[in-house]
Amino acid sequence: MLQRTVDNLKTIFTMTFLIEPPNKTTVTDTSLYDNFWFQNEYLTEYNQNSGIDMFDQTMFNNDDTKAKLVVSDHRPIWAVFNISREDDD
Repeated sequence: MLQRTVDNLKTIFTMTFLIEPPNKTTVTDTSLYDNFWFQNEYLTEYNQNSGIDMFDQTMFNNDDTKAKLVVSDHRPIWAVFNISREDDD
């Protein structure tokens, strides 16, 4: 079901996703489940700066078992947006 939803999003040519392969968002480095999806024409605040918090590597020295137990098996993703200018509010 999830893969079908992702595949459907990819068919919308104006759709942008920020985290791209070969990046992985799970601590086991097996999947890219988590992402930000938007259409550029409707979201101009994004400033082209995003990434993945590799906490399992920086905080747990690649101990996936401990990272999953203490935090999660998914790595947080982040993006920076400029909210100081007028937009569609």
